[in-house]
Amino acid sequence: MGLFSAGDPALERRVVELERQVRELSVRLAALERGGAFPGVSDAPVAAVGRRGAPAWGSPVGYEPSELVIDLLRRNRKIEAIKRVREETGWGLKEAKHTVDRMDGRY
Repeated sequence: MGLFSAGDPALERRVVELERQVRELSVRLAALERGGAFPGVSDAPVAAVGRRGAPAWGSPVGYEPSELVIDLLRRNRKIEAIKRVREETGWGLKEAKHTVDRMDGRY
């Protein structure tokens, strides 16, 4: 049995979870590199994180929308923007929709 045995559901779930964590950390690192802190967050500890990497209140910390997401919002293509946010972050539908709803109208 090798490290990456095909068909092992537990291993596949773990790989998916690790990939999600890497995406989340990449978003956070980019936010830190841009401004030295997460936008809109004080030096106080970051709020509890939900099951998919978004804070419990549903507003993702450090997420900056890509140009594609902004363009989709400008063209009033909200569903496609939600899909793109999910692809970029690995978040669930609820977190991505909440994020897009909060961005809608800003662009």
